[in-house]
Amino acid sequence: IYTLSTITTETKEAHPNPPQPSPFPQVVSDMFEEYPENSGRNYLAPQIGSLEVRNVNGKRVARQTVLQRPVYWSEMRFTVWFAIPANNGTSGVFVAVRVDRGGCQVQNAQGIFFFVFPSTRKFIVSNDIARKYVLKEGWLPSATYREHVISLEIHKGVAIGKFDSRQAFNISAPETPKNGFAAVGTDNYGYIDLHQYLLQGPQTL
Repeated sequence: IYTLSTITTETKEAHPNPPQPSPFPQVVSDMFEEYPENSGRNYLAPQIGSLEVRNVNGKRVARQTVLQRPVYWSEMRFTVWFAIPANNGTSGVFVAVRVDRGGCQVQNAQGIFFFVFPSTRKFIVSNDIARKYVLKEGWLPSATYREHVISLEIHKGVAIGKFDSRQAFNISAPETPKNGFAAVGTDNYGYIDLHQYLLQGPQTL
């Protein structure tokens, strides 16, 4: 890397080599002392709720801060703006509505899930996160950019999915679950950059 400068006092920095790859440690412990207050923490990934580092009686703790269940709606529109990085990016992204569970039971979650796979231009709509009960699958409108917008709406018994503002499907919504919360996630463990989301409730549709 070459740097051009207009001053005469510039210096060349030296940086150590990055650490070599190594297996995940067999023993992991954290007392949360090194984190700023109200921040997240390494290695803990809440499936429902939110863990934040707080200062309680002079001691740093990871406190679960959500005091009630998510809002369960039967009709809603959920829109997410996202980008998939070129390096280590996820293969697919989903938005979902009427999701009936999370946490330790998330692998059994039901709802309406709209998966998109921009690199292959394929989409799948399923009644569950595991895609055992596929409702619709097909091809996405042409995707030429890395930044995308995906939306899923359920209103008056109809589920409508859009990708990059163009309709991908319009189907009858499954009868169950009758209500639930909205969710966004990835198909695998890869990077995704969420730029914005918009959740609209039944009175706005």
